[in-house]
Amino acid sequence: MIKCAPLLIILFGLVSAQGPIVETLNGKILGKIRTTRANVTYYSYTEVPFAKPPIGKLRFQPPEPVQNWEGILDCTKSTKICYQVWNDVKEETEDCLLLNIFTPIAPRQNASLPVIFHMFAGGFVFGLSTFDSNGPHYFMEYDVVIVTVNYRIGPFGFLSTGDTIVPGNMGLKDQNMALRWLQKNIQFFGGDPNKVTIFGMSAGSASVTYHVISKQSKGLFRAAMGESGSALCPWTYQRYAKKVAHQLAKLVDPNFNSSCSKQLLTLLQNVSARDIDKVSNRVNPGYTMELIFGFKYAPVIEPEHDGAFITKNIYVSIEKGEFTRVPMMLGIASEEGLLQVGDNRTEFREKMASFDNNLTEIVPFDLHITDPTLKETVGREIRNIYTDGMFQNSDAASTKHLSDTCFSRAIIKHVELHSKYADAFLYQFSYDGTITKPIMPYYVKGAERVAHTEYSTYIWAYNDNDDITSFPESDILTSKRYLTLLTNFAKTMNPTPKEDDMLQNISWPKVEIKNYQYLDIDTDLSVKKNPKEESYTKWVDLYERRGVKPYDTY
Repeated sequence: MIKCAPLLIILFGLVSAQGPIVETLNGKILGKIRTTRANVTYYSYTEVPFAKPPIGKLRFQPPEPVQNWEGILDCTKSTKICYQVWNDVKEETEDCLLLNIFTPIAPRQNASLPVIFHMFAGGFVFGLSTFDSNGPHYFMEYDVVIVTVNYRIGPFGFLSTGDTIVPGNMGLKDQNMALRWLQKNIQFFGGDPNKVTIFGMSAGSASVTYHVISKQSKGLFRAAMGESGSALCPWTYQRYAKKVAHQLAKLVDPNFNSSCSKQLLTLLQNVSARDIDKVSNRVNPGYTMELIFGFKYAPVIEPEHDGAFITKNIYVSIEKGEFTRVPMMLGIASEEGLLQVGDNRTEFREKMASFDNNLTEIVPFDLHITDPTLKETVGREIRNIYTDGMFQNSDAASTKHLSDTCFSRAIIKHVELHSKYADAFLYQFSYDGTITKPIMPYYVKGAERVAHTEYSTYIWAYNDNDDITSFPESDILTSKRYLTLLTNFAKTMNPTPKEDDMLQNISWPKVEIKNYQYLDIDTDLSVKKNPKEESYTKWVDLYERRGVKPYDTY
């Protein structure tokens, strides 16, 4: 049982001088009263445990339900994050299975507001959900409850031995456990467990779509939203998990030579988390472009066993409609690949030159082409989609290729397949505002202007001092429009349920296979047809002509 020093609070007051108190099924928690930019009062509860700390024998295992605690748990701070592959900071800990709840409803007030459950971005190797990283300030003005969750990432969340010893997908199972906790407890925060919408950016968005596919998550949400990520993106699926696991064990202990999964688990459960963390980024699956071929730590297809999260081919499951048929809304940035270009053009061009010199490197794994000569031919066909010259001589062609191959193509296809069985909406975020320029200050001539993750800035605050009203009016309007579309969907499962002057009275149509329409979010909102038509149709043709089915990603 979690022990908490009792706080001297008059319990019958519920909102004491020290803060609001909520009694969950696991125990009482203390929160904070906060105020938004528009003077809207809301209630914040941070680092609420939803599972036991995954330490010792629980490391690399599915999460277990949190134990009840005594007294009042202080949930007013943000001091813990899960271990990060790319960063080493003092806040890292295995005791990180915590969620944050933000609600406009005071304790004991009767309400049944829609709930948005958010999963953070970070490629399954970094990222966090704290008050300062996903501040709910703007959402609190739209009558929804926001929940953000921390889940295991890197080897702690996505190591797999390819068998039932360490089946993998612990990070996805953490999210699932948090959703289960939500079903039992969100009513105490003014939320309706029957009105949960799952939401995420990048790896968080891919996680959203994995939950839609997984039978384990059926019934835990009624709608799904995502920004720039899908389970069909090639980087969201690790095909060589056992190789990665054994490389990691060897890096932790150079004397480890066993092929036995049990011995590997014993080794990794009996060293410090720091020892694992400090070598986690040195694992090399054997390819040069993880975004194209799969991150080293990512979801896997598990063998059949009790509690397995995903056991079947991802693409085939979606194509056959073997998923939870809820309304889904996915988005893409107008030029996702700008994030990979960065401000070092020399390094970027060197990378693209390496592709020019070995075109087989840009042929996606999921085409399943093994013949070297054919692979070279297909690589040339892929480059020809974007340029009749060399990648290294065209930053625009290179950027568009990265946008499609890493993000847009898979997301467009996912929405298309989903639309055969349930309502599906696609949008492209094209508005290039001032608010994101400190984060994404560079452009590529001849390419679009909004990069991967950039548009999330319009909906999250990053500290209490964030004030979007200091930006141009068009930025403020875009933020309000985007928040309205997202919260409309959470409330009604339709992003434009009625005419709205602020939304320019747009009616956003569902995707239909024979009439692929989407919403373009720019200075003005507009409904357009056939997203990324110039390249997407050529990719579809290439998959049909050259691909070997069944595909796994796209």
